[in-house]
Amino acid sequence: MSSTVLTTIAATGFSVAFFHAAIPTHWLPFVLTARVQKWNKSKTLLVTTLAGLGHVLFTAALGFLVAWCGIALNDKIGGWFPWIAGGALLAFGLYYVIQQFRGKRATAIRICSVVIHTIITTLSKVRATACW
Repeated sequence: MSSTVLTTIAATGFSVAFFHAAIPTHWLPFVLTARVQKWNKSKTLLVTTLAGLGHVLFTAALGFLVAWCGIALNDKIGGWFPWIAGGALLAFGLYYVIQQFRGKRATAIRICSVVIHTIITTLSKVRATACW
């Protein structure tokens, strides 16, 4: 890769990380907990730092695991992947359309449960011995 590509990837990564950390759902619980529990600043910073490190390490480990499994599965289902991805997009779109006509809004919790169920069902059917 050229240095221009790496610089672009690094700048994009740092920008996404900054805006990701800036949203209130990442820091507001710590502020509110510190106020309710009457923590001092050092304890608040320590707890926030430990939680942040855990978040970063878990996310990085999960990313490496997903990438490793993706590379391992590429030989087995690489040709099928466009069909799988297209089918998933169509299924989610159909789900939204059906929910709209039924007068129900598709909430984030319902969507996440459908996604998790789909992933678990798919992984249980695929015999990825290279991944496990």
